[in-house]
Amino acid sequence: MARTKQTRSRASKQEAPAQKKQKVASQSPKASPAKNATPIKESKKSGSPETSAKEYGYVSKKQAIAALEELKKFLERQSEGSKNDKSQLFDEDNDDDDDDESKSLYVEVQKKKFFNTRPGFKAKLIPLPKPYMTSKSDFKTCFFVRDSFIKTNEDLEKVEEAKIPTLSKIITLNQLKTIYHPFEKRRELYKEYDLFVADDAILSSLPNVLGKTMYDNQKTKFPVQIRPYMSDSPKELSLEKLKAQIERVMNSAPYLPPMGTTAYFKIGAFNKNFTEEELLENLHTILKEFDEKELLTVGVQTQWSPVLPLFYTEKIYSDEDVLQDTPEETEKEITEDVFAKALFELADEETVNKALKENRMGSLARSKA
Repeated sequence: MARTKQTRSRASKQEAPAQKKQKVASQSPKASPAKNATPIKESKKSGSPETSAKEYGYVSKKQAIAALEELKKFLERQSEGSKNDKSQLFDEDNDDDDDDESKSLYVEVQKKKFFNTRPGFKAKLIPLPKPYMTSKSDFKTCFFVRDSFIKTNEDLEKVEEAKIPTLSKIITLNQLKTIYHPFEKRRELYKEYDLFVADDAILSSLPNVLGKTMYDNQKTKFPVQIRPYMSDSPKELSLEKLKAQIERVMNSAPYLPPMGTTAYFKIGAFNKNFTEEELLENLHTILKEFDEKELLTVGVQTQWSPVLPLFYTEKIYSDEDVLQDTPEETEKEITEDVFAKALFELADEETVNKALKENRMGSLARSKA
């Protein structure tokens, strides 16, 4: 009896810790499924609504604001460096110049495929909520026109009397070929005016006439085609249509679709004429023009700053971009087999081998030709 009591007491002592563990486990609160599913640390990585919200389609507004702030700091550092430079001694009065091209803001769009498969000089327009061309008080426009529209001084005076806003210079195609043929004259012309519009009838002639002076830097200025005539009378210059066409260009962001993957869009400048919100609205307008699936990268930059990225694609190539193997070799082999069988029915082996050799040499010569 004594032995049985001892064994029972030992067994009860061994079971006691297990019972305590069970009680502790039953008394401890159960972890809720919500806490297990969305831990605080993992929510940022998985993309909570605050971090994954992208007001501009595929770009978040928060990221865009941060990029603009960094570009502002870059310009401030540049300005401080130029003030310390002795060569800028006489230009200190122009440090607050709102028309300084170095303060202009650009959107760089890089697509997966070419904008154009061949060289093109026909600009496209994207209307902006806050146009940058209309913000400059002394904005000057130069108009390249066909010779038949301006034949005499009277024709030129009629256009000048119309007082079309910003229109400061009218140059015919013949004048471009003669007066502005020297490189220095073309460079002076390029620096003097803010916008160049061209009669669409002479647009194809301008690249050869103007050369790299007008088309080398597509970030800043290049001739934009317009139709300065009514559709029912294309051989007569319409001053009303000319005015409307210039206004249309000035309210937009013109760009030349390149024979490449990268294009630039000017959307404003870091000066008193633009608020941060206006720059963001213009940025959003540009982004809406392109499908996210077509894009490789999108970034913002000033004239001399590095590009600050806003978007990177996750998938560079799709299944459609993968070239499929063409069955050219198989077709050649089938054709040759049919030819050989026909020969074997008509001739001996030596003649067949000779004929096959000649056939291969002939097909090779045709492929090279």
